[in-house]
Amino acid sequence: MGAVGPGVSPGDTIAALASGAGQAGVAVIRVSGAAVPQIVADLIGRLPAPRHAVLASFRDVDGRTIDQGIVL
Repeated sequence: MGAVGPGVSPGDTIAALASGAGQAGVAVIRVSGAAVPQIVADLIGRLPAPRHAVLASFRDVDGRTIDQGIVL
């Protein structure tokens, strides 16, 4: 297993901005770890099939749509 940064333990679920610096119309956010399936289900209401991109509505804790994006 690779090295982890300060304050991060192996097995933690982490998220990081993966798009380039500066202003952009699209952001790429990478999320990794054991809690990802639950996070995705809470955020979009379902899990996409493995290795398939889906257009989804992102929901807040009250179920209101806050944005749309592609989920892999």
